[in-house]
Amino acid sequence: MATLSEEEKEYALEAFGSLPTSTIDEALGNFHKAEELNPGHIDNLLPLAKCYIAKGNNLEAQKHLVSVLEITPIDEMGKAQIAETQQLLTAITKFSVQTK
Repeated sequence: MATLSEEEKEYALEAFGSLPTSTIDEALGNFHKAEELNPGHIDNLLPLAKCYIAKGNNLEAQKHLVSVLEITPIDEMGKAQIAETQQLLTAITKFSVQTK
């Protein structure tokens, strides 16, 4: 929940009646399970990468981001996710270079 935008929190509040409580580690576990069940899906890989970024594990995040970029988007949402992935990859790459 800590990483949700205000808009996402409002949507969750509207959809569920309250904000769910969850940790990044719980989210990681859930997305890893989703990836086991439906491997190589952008809706699993991108959130996995975001979780790893939130935990400060940019190397693991980078692996998932690169996997996302290997996916051919089939709709506008997919194209937006690819664009977000490229931005995240650029950001963590710059951060990694600056911290060396």
